[in-house]
Amino acid sequence: MTQIYFPNSFPFIVTETDTTQEKHGIIRRIGRFADQPNLIQIVTINTPEGPRHFPKSPTFFPLAIDTVQGITQKVAKELNLKIEHQNTDGINYWATLLSPEIKGEVEGDLVAFGIRVTFSVLGNFKTSHYFLRLACLNGWKKPVDTKIAIIPKSYDVDAMTEAFLNNARFLEERFNKELERLKQYGRYQMTQELAELLAQNFPQPIINDFITKRKDEQNKIVIEYKPVTLKKALEAMTYQTSHRNLSDITKDQWDTKMIRIFDKFIEEQEVQTA
Repeated sequence: MTQIYFPNSFPFIVTETDTTQEKHGIIRRIGRFADQPNLIQIVTINTPEGPRHFPKSPTFFPLAIDTVQGITQKVAKELNLKIEHQNTDGINYWATLLSPEIKGEVEGDLVAFGIRVTFSVLGNFKTSHYFLRLACLNGWKKPVDTKIAIIPKSYDVDAMTEAFLNNARFLEERFNKELERLKQYGRYQMTQELAELLAQNFPQPIINDFITKRKDEQNKIVIEYKPVTLKKALEAMTYQTSHRNLSDITKDQWDTKMIRIFDKFIEEQEVQTA
């Protein structure tokens, strides 16, 4: 056993050292501090500012950023995707992969398929898909559930690459289904009944672009709406949820609720016209 002295801490008694990724600037040490009985892991990462040390659980597995970059490049080449953007701060890595092919058109908007990669040496390796509206650089994006999109980390690069490819194929399938949903949303318009339902279920700032409330002469609340398509309404609402200081859980709950309400509305409309 050896002892290491980290800044501002008791001596760290090392029981196991993993230098497999030392050439990538990562060293794992498992042990315990002299004043603590439990084992922990100290992950040391070489950054431009010098070595930084992070306590993690003994089972946590850090992965080097350049390994993830290499996997991302392999997947992009395999699926004929272009790496539009990528950036790193030495600990986190972000990348955006975009299909060069137009996947469809919804109400005049050309839509392409993209994958967003989010990775942290100290966290997870995640992928999610998004819609890129080529008429709007902000795009409308709807991430897939992160449990589906997490890539298991290991020293087996081939296994991680295959997991990424499988996720990417699933994401594209999910994208195609959501593209069909958007096309369907583009065929239906807001109604008084739907506007009142949305006003009951969402705060006014979320629906403010196409639904307003006012009081009439009898002091009763009157719901007024713009006859936009459900697609335009969904875009307006998801824009509001994504640009407000909301928790991820709240955003996901509201996105799920609005889609559920719209889907039920369309189902009822189709029954009536059948």
